[in-house]
Amino acid sequence: MSLVDEVIDAHGGLDRWRRASAIRLRVSSGGLAFATKGQRAALHDLTATVSTRGQSVTLEAAPWSFRFDSQIPRPRGLWWSTEEVAAFAACALWTYVSLPFVLPELDVEERGNQLVVRFPPELRTHCPTQVLHIDDEGLIRRHDYTALDFGRFARASQEVGAYRRFGGIAMATRRRVHPSLWPHRPLLVWIDVRSVDVIPAHGLLRDGEHLGDLAVSVPGDGKPRHQKLAAGE
Repeated sequence: MSLVDEVIDAHGGLDRWRRASAIRLRVSSGGLAFATKGQRAALHDLTATVSTRGQSVTLEAAPWSFRFDSQIPRPRGLWWSTEEVAAFAACALWTYVSLPFVLPELDVEERGNQLVVRFPPELRTHCPTQVLHIDDEGLIRRHDYTALDFGRFARASQEVGAYRRFGGIAMATRRRVHPSLWPHRPLLVWIDVRSVDVIPAHGLLRDGEHLGDLAVSVPGDGKPRHQKLAAGE
């Protein structure tokens, strides 16, 4: 079995990913990087719905919402508008949620416990070449890239952890981004995932449950939330 196959299996497998139509996350994010763009608090309480088919992302936060389909725009200029910081978040969250499940569609080189991933130009992501560091269990533990939206010298190293399983899919709920070149490594971006819903073609599949009429969500406080689903919801 290749390292790519091991990593995909460790995160829940392609079958589970393909049975889902989208992943919905409640997430908060901030840090020095956003503050430098005048958007310190824009992403503090955000609901993101990431499609498992194509590069479609919907973001909702009071008092705004944006939907990006296929062509996610790049932010421009020194200061970012709300739409521009949302576009960056859509690009980033699509990358983090979709990896490692989209690896079979990409150019991937195995180097020991690392995967060097090359993205085609039609996919909007941080940069064309990114490196995933894999632990002994097959989980992604570090993600290296250049955040080109912040400049060509914005080389970043992202710590990935606090994995939990939602509907059988392993999802990191804590990410911390530091510059890879600076000696004191200030915190550039923090990302905390509060809850995750796996949305299949019919019904709502949440942590600990299978397809059916009962869904269970386990948010950040660890207390299950139950809800009956209407037909076709």
